[in-house]
Amino acid sequence: MTKLVSQIVEMIRGTVARRVSALHGPQGEWRSVFHGPPTELLIPIFDALSLDGGIAVVREDGTLVVPVLLQTERNLPANPAIGSSGECTTAHLLDLRNSPKCPLFVALIAPGNHTNLSFTSASDEFGLSGINNSGNATIQQWWQDDFIQSLVEAAISRLQLGTEKVVDEARQLVFQAVLAADEAERHDVYRAGAWRVLSRLFEIPLDPRSANLLSLACGFPPTEDGRLDAKEQVQVAARVGDFFEDIGFSLSFAVWRVF
Repeated sequence: MTKLVSQIVEMIRGTVARRVSALHGPQGEWRSVFHGPPTELLIPIFDALSLDGGIAVVREDGTLVVPVLLQTERNLPANPAIGSSGECTTAHLLDLRNSPKCPLFVALIAPGNHTNLSFTSASDEFGLSGINNSGNATIQQWWQDDFIQSLVEAAISRLQLGTEKVVDEARQLVFQAVLAADEAERHDVYRAGAWRVLSRLFEIPLDPRSANLLSLACGFPPTEDGRLDAKEQVQVAARVGDFFEDIGFSLSFAVWRVF
């Protein structure tokens, strides 16, 4: 399991625990949707959350197990039984939203797949906003989403880079890497390249060279003295990009292929 997957798993567990714990009585209803990363990351997230049948929430009146459902576009032999975790179709989720037999569940939804999922007022959505995880969202809107920003902050803060100025330089480099990945993929709704940038950030080891490693993870050349200077590093990368354009490549494609 990658560190990014582990981070998201803990965030989901925490959100589910808080919201289910706040329900009144054992008959409370909470049907929710988590808008998250593309399927390549959602599958291990689902595997971790459904390992013991769902997410166990300990309350004063006992323990509730919240089923976890992974929406899929694949042809399935069958949907999971009501109240059980598993991969399921959109139609199954729509059936469950008003079913008294399944008052609790959280559905994991890949980018661009949130249409027609209108739940009751007892439900809510978390992770990315549905709008920012849709095909109509720009990469800037995706980047500015609170959930994405919380992941970026978590990835950078663990590196203990120093002052807020250094941290801000790191944020700018990550943003430029996300833009390059999005451009290389022609703004695909899944934004797999942008998610891989975030995943690489979480894999950077705690090391005196963390700043250099962050630069490399973002596809930018490190500075000679090891400091972060987003403007300078982007300019150097742009000059390299001009060279690649002369021989028929783009910088964004070159960065994407390296990683």
